[in-house]
Amino acid sequence: MTINNNNRIVIFFFLLVIVFFSFCRVSESAFDLSVSPLRGGSSLRFGRVTSAQTANQEVRLRINTNQGVQYQVFQSMIEPLISEKGEPLRASALKTYSITGSNALGTLYLQQMGSMKNIDDLVYTSNGAGQSDSFTMVYAIDPAQIDVPGRFSGKILYTLRPVSGGSQIQAYLDVFLEIPQDFKVQTQASSGLDTVRLNTRGAAGLEGYFNISFSGNLGDSLVIYQDIDRLPVNDRNEEIQKDMLKFFVSTSQEGAAKYPSPTNFAKRLMIYTSKNTSDTVNVRFSLDQEVASKQKAGVYRGQVKYFLEKQGIAQTVLLNLEITIDPVFQLDVSFPEGREPRFDDVLPNSPPQVKEAIIDIKTNLGKPYMIIQKIASPLANVKGAVFKQEFFDMKVENMSGQGKSSFEDFTVVPKEERTIFQSDAKGAPCRVRVLYRLKPYPGMEPGNYLTSIVYSLGEI
Repeated sequence: MTINNNNRIVIFFFLLVIVFFSFCRVSESAFDLSVSPLRGGSSLRFGRVTSAQTANQEVRLRINTNQGVQYQVFQSMIEPLISEKGEPLRASALKTYSITGSNALGTLYLQQMGSMKNIDDLVYTSNGAGQSDSFTMVYAIDPAQIDVPGRFSGKILYTLRPVSGGSQIQAYLDVFLEIPQDFKVQTQASSGLDTVRLNTRGAAGLEGYFNISFSGNLGDSLVIYQDIDRLPVNDRNEEIQKDMLKFFVSTSQEGAAKYPSPTNFAKRLMIYTSKNTSDTVNVRFSLDQEVASKQKAGVYRGQVKYFLEKQGIAQTVLLNLEITIDPVFQLDVSFPEGREPRFDDVLPNSPPQVKEAIIDIKTNLGKPYMIIQKIASPLANVKGAVFKQEFFDMKVENMSGQGKSSFEDFTVVPKEERTIFQSDAKGAPCRVRVLYRLKPYPGMEPGNYLTSIVYSLGEI
């Protein structure tokens, strides 16, 4: 077969076209990231933001790729928000989260609101095929974290990175916002900025305080409410007794405070109202020592909410409460006659003598216990003559509280160590009377008889 010159030209041109389109396919390889605020523009602008509002902005991220490799998208706050005066905004003021379902493929992270970080934070992972996708991130200014005015600017870095490594793509987004000089609230508590700790170790631990200071109120009526969802609870979800914790309020200005004397906590109480430009509201906390002595030992935690409301502003301040009830496990013994059981002028034909001991048990452990008796020395007179055991008996009576006596009727006093009383299952405090009866008998040696008795407490 013979190819003429015209055919050679056609074949050459066809080969040239194939090479050209192959080159175009190679040159069309894509791996790009674009970042676009939904409100338009090339930067994230919050405008004027006050402590009375939450400002939100949405940003759409688009990944265009045909490389067929799995990839991830990260974000980080590479330049914090700094004012024109060089003052930083709290890092926790700028929050972020992703909108669930705003992506078509892959896995979207950060679906719960959290603070922006200054390190790479993973926000998205593509599917295994590395297909193109897009998703929406939300950025919000938390008004509770605003503590300084000014014009602020910062920068967010987005990084598109293949999972298997290789070249990465970066995009930047400038952030701007203005915080005017306006209503400002500051707090200080006896155990830190937002914590009051009380305990029963001594008088000093029974009291604490929480100061709410405000400024910049331009003649509006300001009302402060105090609210508590539930009294502090221990690790078993048991509340403190309602009469144990009290509060009262005072201020640096006259006529603005409510509840000037100790009061029980209740839901949503108005504790302050005024039109003052500035003021400090002092909330004092105290434990009722008598009630606290009956509270089960442990650490009780709770939270009190304070709502500051004025025209155009509703701000919430949280206070953490921590109450420690120190453990008590105490036995007190008293003898109405002022001394241990002592039987004087005992004669063979004299009538029986009865002496008593009062035992008080103070405890807040919430655990059952027992009272143990030990006769440290036999009942004898000063000459050493020992009184016969079968004529020396005892009885135990429960005067208050719950529990069970081991000697409900008069029984011979045991020589050995013996449990004489058991509490109820909850280990409630109690008062017990122990009666000792001595019955003279023929042939005994007259005299004054006494013994030594030791009482102790033990957990069951």
